Amino acid sequence: MFEPGVSGSVEHQFKPGQSGNPAGKAKGTPNITSRIKKILEMELDVKDPVTTKPAKKTVSEIIGLRLAKEAMSGNIKAVKIILDRVEGKVAAPDQSAEEWIGEQLQIIVDESQAKDNAKKFLQ
Repeated sequence: MFEPGVSGSVEHQFKPGQSGNPAGKAKGTPNITSRIKKILEMELDVKDPVTTKPAKKTVSEIIGLRLAKEAMSGNIKAVKIILDRVEGKVAAPDQSAEEWIGEQLQIIVDESQAKDNAKKFLQ
């Protein structure tokens, strides 16, 4: 099955307790995601944008408020970010707008096909 000296053989497998990457990251070292989450959870003393009174807000709350303020001032990118998060991203169409419009016009022109489609839809 395994031949000595050949990759994959028992002699080339790691021994129990032996690391495959001895110079790698130490166990328990936080990754970038956990570090960012920790920063987003930090509380800061800020002026509440609604009440204008001093308040404690997390960094993620501050970012959300800033994004909402940008959206309300007409920033379309901010609006898109909020809608994508709240409503979900709009799926990419499987056909071009021109193809879809042409298909709809064909259905309108071909009355029998339009009736068949309506019957299928109502079933």
